Amino acid sequence: MGAWDITAFGNDDAADWASDLMESGEPDEFLEQTLALAKNKGYLEASEGCQLVAAAALIAAACGGTAQALPNDLRGWMRGKENTLKSFAGAAALAIQRVRGEDSELCELWQEGDEFDAWKHGLDGIAASLR
Repeated sequence: MGAWDITAFGNDDAADWASDLMESGEPDEFLEQTLALAKNKGYLEASEGCQLVAAAALIAAACGGTAQALPNDLRGWMRGKENTLKSFAGAAALAIQRVRGEDSELCELWQEGDEFDAWKHGLDGIAASLR
């Protein structure tokens, strides 16, 4: 059974994304490709939404926000990359809006459960750190 909780990295898709980012030889390009998912028209699949939230949470942490359940290995990986990560703040803020939107499977899944308000509150915290 996979991981699933309200935190940005509390699911398997986000954990896999973080691992792929750290192994990527081109992390800037990897982040750009991830954040570009927010610009796609149509339905946003849950796995894509999880990746967008993870990317936004990482960038928010680099911007001085609380590292919402940021895995220790990812926290270590981002050291020295904060300025580069901060340059993605605008795209990360748009990603959070997209995940919260109408055509987002991730948002729909959370609406079906009891923790929707807590999940939204977590997204609000990420978004606030990106401003």
